[in-house]
Amino acid sequence: TYITRVLRLRLEGARHLDPVKRHIASGGSLVAISNHESIIDPGVVISLLQKALRGFIRTKIWLASSKFFPHLYDSLDRASTIAFTREIARHRQEAMEDEARSMHAIAVANGVQMLPIVQSHRMREGAFKRLNVSINLASLDRLSAALRESRTVAGICPEGTRSLDGRLGEAQAGMAHVFRDKEVSDKIMILPLGLVGTRDIHRVDGGW
Repeated sequence: TYITRVLRLRLEGARHLDPVKRHIASGGSLVAISNHESIIDPGVVISLLQKALRGFIRTKIWLASSKFFPHLYDSLDRASTIAFTREIARHRQEAMEDEARSMHAIAVANGVQMLPIVQSHRMREGAFKRLNVSINLASLDRLSAALRESRTVAGICPEGTRSLDGRLGEAQAGMAHVFRDKEVSDKIMILPLGLVGTRDIHRVDGGW
């Protein structure tokens, strides 16, 4: 993959993936959860698993911050666009255009579907918050639908945002919406992963 060609990555504990391979081969799906220290984390997780599980994976998904979707609100009708002019302008101002282009390019190169999640500190209030909640639920529903299918791998950082100091943060509640679906919970295996060194490649302050 693009990431594994550019970066020197090492996967430790690959011997523990044999049960994962058997699970996927039997028609199951996988949710890989990891700590979050860099914007490249989801790509690193998916790339490593794609290499380790070559031939087993059919669909690859990762959940990404809405700031990597500068045009998230472009499909709103005219009335909503006018009503949320200030909020949409702020979103576009905060959106990480350069990083977004890089993230989407990496996703396309690796055949990964990116789904937007509006983080809690970007929700705002009132009707705009309800809109953002609906965006998140739609992404989680798409994730659930994919996991119900065979041989899907999803990369997720439960903290929902990057760690500022390297310490593990509190998990967000959004994934409970997915795991409450019995059909999904019966289908998936959860694989915990620990990432080391990615914060040295791209820092939280945006530096490489």
